[in-house]
Amino acid sequence: MNDLPQASNLTPTLFAYDTLLTISCANSANLQYGVNSELQKVDEWMIYNKLSINYSKTTYMLINSNSSQSCNFIAKINDSEIKHTTCTKYLGVYINQYLSWTKHIHNLEMKLSGSAAMFYRIRYYLSNNALRSVYYSLTYSHLQYAIGVWGGVRKTALNRLNVLHNKVLRAMTYSSYKSRVSPLYKK
Repeated sequence: MNDLPQASNLTPTLFAYDTLLTISCANSANLQYGVNSELQKVDEWMIYNKLSINYSKTTYMLINSNSSQSCNFIAKINDSEIKHTTCTKYLGVYINQYLSWTKHIHNLEMKLSGSAAMFYRIRYYLSNNALRSVYYSLTYSHLQYAIGVWGGVRKTALNRLNVLHNKVLRAMTYSSYKSRVSPLYKK
């Protein structure tokens, strides 16, 4: 896979078996032709290297596109039309066409809510050190993962995450919902 970048003008991002191909185009009229001709080159490279594309998992997304452009845009590899999506999950991060991170934040909220519920159930059975280990593996790791990408979201979205994170900390430390969280962070 390392020589895929020489096969096409699409910019590949390779990670294990996941491949993300990107292209930037100032002129939307030329975008469809450019994408489809470059995808043909990628397909030829794949065939030459005895590899295949899983068409059922292949999608495309137009970033910051208007709806009329995405309706008219068709991406194909040979005769197989690639499915258009407005949101996709790549390496554990949900990305939508507007880069608003709404789906990713919602996913984190669900994980934090589940973590809080779990800590309320297990806190009586584990030591403080064990609870801290569970916290770092099942809560903190999700909050920190790819934060450099999504962490610049609106403060209102971050506030919702902060409220849920505080709930997890209170559950871990047997604190009431009214207690201040600054000492809990220090602890």
